[in-house]
Amino acid sequence: MPAGHGVRARTRDSFSRPFRKKGYIPLTTYLRTYKIGDYVDVKVNGAVHKGMPHKFYHGRTGRIWNVTKHAIGVEVNKQVGNRIIRKRIHVRIEHVQPSRCQEEFKQRKVRNDELKAAAKARGEKISTKRQPKGPKPGFMVEGATMETVTPIPYDVVNDLKGAAHGAGETMGRRPARCYRQIKNKPYPKSRYCRGVPDPKIRIYDVGMKKKGVDEFPFCVHLVSWEKENVSSEALEAARIACNKYMAKFAGKDAFHLRVRVHPFHVLRINKMLSCAGADRLQTGMRGAFGKPQGTCARVSIGQVLLSVRCKDANGNHAQEALRRAKFKFPGRQKIIVSRKWGFTKFSRADYLRWKQENRIVPDGVNAKLLGCHGPLANRQPGRAFILAVN
Repeated sequence: MPAGHGVRARTRDSFSRPFRKKGYIPLTTYLRTYKIGDYVDVKVNGAVHKGMPHKFYHGRTGRIWNVTKHAIGVEVNKQVGNRIIRKRIHVRIEHVQPSRCQEEFKQRKVRNDELKAAAKARGEKISTKRQPKGPKPGFMVEGATMETVTPIPYDVVNDLKGAAHGAGETMGRRPARCYRQIKNKPYPKSRYCRGVPDPKIRIYDVGMKKKGVDEFPFCVHLVSWEKENVSSEALEAARIACNKYMAKFAGKDAFHLRVRVHPFHVLRINKMLSCAGADRLQTGMRGAFGKPQGTCARVSIGQVLLSVRCKDANGNHAQEALRRAKFKFPGRQKIIVSRKWGFTKFSRADYLRWKQENRIVPDGVNAKLLGCHGPLANRQPGRAFILAVN
C-alpha cells in the first residue's frame, strides 16, 4: 500500500504519552485558568481524539485569542511558501499547556527592578542591559618546554607504489558517524556473536578510587543530551583527557573519575572489495549480515557518561576537565554539578544531618543509611533508631 498522508500520519511517536504518564488525565488540566493574550504550547494528548489539532501544530507555541467552554482559540504562525501566515485554530483543553517562553524574561524584569531600586537607594545609576561574556583572563605559563616538530616530506613515488601493491592490506576503521544513530535492538557479545574485538576502554575507575565516602564530597557529572551510540574509542579518549587535566591541576590523589557507561553493543560491517575484478569475488547483497567491527555504548537523553568526585576546592578543575572531555563525544552534552554527597544518593544536607545522628555507615565510595528495621542484636551501641510517630 502507498504511504498515507492523513491528518495523523507518522505520529506514532510524537503523539504518544510520555513514560509513566499514561492513564487518566490529571484534574489540573481542566481546572487551569486561561486568559486571552496568554502564551500556550500545543501538545497533543494521544488519549483524547476530540479537538485534536493537525500534526503541524504539535509542539508549536501560540497566543490565546478566544476561550470557549471546552476549547481554546490559539493563534499560531505558519510558513506557507515565502510568507508567514497567522493561523487561528480551536484546540481542546487537553491539547494545550501554559508556555514557559516568557518565564526567563519575567524573572529578569523582576531582578532588574530590584537592582534599580537598590541602586536608587544608594544614589547610583546602573545599566541592566545584558552584556556579552568577555574573554578569559590572561595568565603566565611557567616551566613549559618548547618542542620543535619537523614535518616529514611527502614521497609521491613510494605512495603510488603502496597504492598499487596494497590491495590486500587492511583499510582504516569506518568513521563513527556511520554508527551514531541507534537503530535496532541491542546486539551484545554472546555465544552466537563471536569474534568481537576487545573494547578500547579497559579501565572505568581512575584516580583515588579507594578513598572513603567522606573524603570527596563534591560531585559533577557529564550528561548526554542526545540519544546516540558512543564508541569505546570515544569513551577511552574522554577518560584520558579528563584524567590528564585533573592529574595536572588538582593532583593525581585529589579526585576519583568513573566512566558510567559500558560499550556492550557490537557494531557490524559488511566489507566490500573495491579492487579490480571484485564483482567475480563477491555476491552483492547475498549474506550481507556484517562481521563484528567494534563496540559502543547506547546512551539516552539525561544519562550520565562520566562522573568526578573531589574536594570542594577542586570543583572548578573537575568542571573544566569534563568540559575538555566533551570534545571527544559526538552530539550535545551538559555538565551538571550534583546536589548529592559524592557518588551517594543522599543530598549534602541530609548526609551531614544523618552522619551527626550516627545513621550513616560508610560503604567504600558509597554509604548506607540505617533505618528502624532489622533485629536489634545486629546493631552496634548507639545505632538503633525508632522513627518518631505523631
